[in-house]
Amino acid sequence: MVIMIWTIDSLEVQKLCLLVGLVSSTLGYIMGKYSQDQIVSFLKSIFDLREVKN
Repeated sequence: MVIMIWTIDSLEVQKLCLLVGLVSSTLGYIMGKYSQDQIVSFLKSIFDLREVKN
Protein backbone atom coordinates (compact mmCIF):
# COMPACT_ATOMS: atom_id res chain seq x y z
CA MET A 1 0.00 0.00 0.00
CA VAL A 2 1.41 3.35 -1.10
CA ILE A 3 0.31 6.57 0.58
CA MET A 4 0.79 9.70 -1.46
CA ILE A 5 1.48 12.86 0.50
CA TRP A 6 0.81 16.11 -1.35
CA THR A 7 2.76 19.03 0.04
CA ILE A 8 2.14 22.68 -0.77
CA ASP A 9 4.88 25.24 -0.42
CA SER A 10 3.83 27.90 2.07
CA LEU A 11 5.10 30.62 -0.28
CA GLU A 12 2.65 29.43 -2.96
CA VAL A 13 -0.21 29.65 -0.46
CA GLN A 14 0.86 33.17 0.50
CA LYS A 15 0.97 34.25 -3.16
CA LEU A 16 -2.49 32.79 -3.77
CA CYS A 17 -3.92 34.54 -0.72
CA LEU A 18 -2.32 37.82 -1.79
CA LEU A 19 -3.82 37.50 -5.27
CA VAL A 20 -7.29 36.72 -3.92
CA GLY A 21 -7.04 39.64 -1.51
CA LEU A 22 -5.98 42.08 -4.21
CA VAL A 23 -8.77 41.00 -6.56
CA SER A 24 -11.45 41.17 -3.87
CA SER A 25 -10.31 44.54 -2.57
CA THR A 26 -10.20 45.96 -6.11
CA LEU A 27 -13.71 44.70 -6.82
CA GLY A 28 -14.94 46.13 -3.53
CA TYR A 29 -13.40 49.51 -4.28
CA ILE A 30 -14.95 49.60 -7.77
CA MET A 31 -18.37 48.56 -6.47
CA GLY A 32 -18.24 51.22 -3.77
CA LYS A 33 -17.02 54.04 -5.99
CA TYR A 34 -19.19 53.58 -9.08
CA SER A 35 -22.88 52.87 -9.52
CA GLN A 36 -24.11 49.61 -10.98
CA ASP A 37 -25.17 51.33 -14.21
CA GLN A 38 -21.68 52.79 -14.71
CA ILE A 39 -20.06 49.39 -14.15
CA VAL A 40 -22.44 47.63 -16.54
CA SER A 41 -21.98 50.21 -19.28
CA PHE A 42 -18.19 50.01 -18.89
CA LEU A 43 -18.23 46.21 -19.14
CA LYS A 44 -20.50 46.38 -22.18
CA SER A 45 -18.12 48.79 -23.89
CA ILE A 46 -15.22 46.38 -23.29
CA PHE A 47 -16.92 43.14 -24.31
CA ASP A 48 -19.08 44.39 -27.18
CA LEU A 49 -16.39 44.82 -29.81
CA ARG A 50 -18.82 45.24 -32.70
CA GLU A 51 -19.91 48.67 -31.46
CA VAL A 52 -16.32 49.75 -30.84
CA LYS A 53 -15.20 48.87 -34.39
CA ASN A 54 -18.10 50.73 -36.08
